[in-house]
Amino acid sequence: LAGLLAPARVRAAYPGVWLRPDVWATHGHYLDIHMTVPSIERLGAGVMRRIVAAAGSGPVIAEDYDAILTPIYAWLHAVAQGAVPGRGSGLQGGSVRGWRALTGPRERRGLRSGAIAAAWPLLIAALNRAGLGPLRAEVSGPALRRSGLQGMDEVCARLGVTAPYVIFGHTHRAGPLPGNDPAEWVTAHGSRLVNAGCWVHEPAFMGPDASQSPYRTGFCVIVEDTDPAGPPRLVNLLDPDRPDLG
Repeated sequence: LAGLLAPARVRAAYPGVWLRPDVWATHGHYLDIHMTVPSIERLGAGVMRRIVAAAGSGPVIAEDYDAILTPIYAWLHAVAQGAVPGRGSGLQGGSVRGWRALTGPRERRGLRSGAIAAAWPLLIAALNRAGLGPLRAEVSGPALRRSGLQGMDEVCARLGVTAPYVIFGHTHRAGPLPGNDPAEWVTAHGSRLVNAGCWVHEPAFMGPDASQSPYRTGFCVIVEDTDPAGPPRLVNLLDPDRPDLG
């Protein structure tokens, strides 16, 4: 990558980068370990935490997080190599179908979907008893949002990140947006969280009005270097009525 970008100077930073003295940015994949929503990554993290040496009180440095997550992402990468272009992987499609079965209207559930919804709380209870939790059965939109934010809060606390602003993504849920509770987007140490949103169009998550969905594509976060005091700005580049980007 450095060669392709030459003669530009290239600097690598991991697991996050300081964009300004008050702004720290990271992809956010570490939060998978702390999610209460039982995604594939979260279940894999629960298993790995019981295996690796970092399991004790949980990860405290980047190497601890990577020891837990690297095998999971290596497996997901291998599965993705067999995906049909334009259709996503079987895992992704299965996750979406499962989410629809659990969150769709009761009156529209078929026999299979109804069985999945009925068995779901029992499955979550079994996973918690097996030591893979804490997990919760609720997988609604608000539950996904809160779980991701709480997970990022935990990551910042464990890595000692106390920046006034923390930018992340990974959960694909942009925010904070108008109407969101600002208190949800502040960590226990006072960092204001900003999620850069989604890069994949997934109709299942759009809701009745895709133009207002926090999962719609096109979001980005602008960090001004000419106004060091200005907060990061979340904008959607595809919205027809987007504000002037300056």
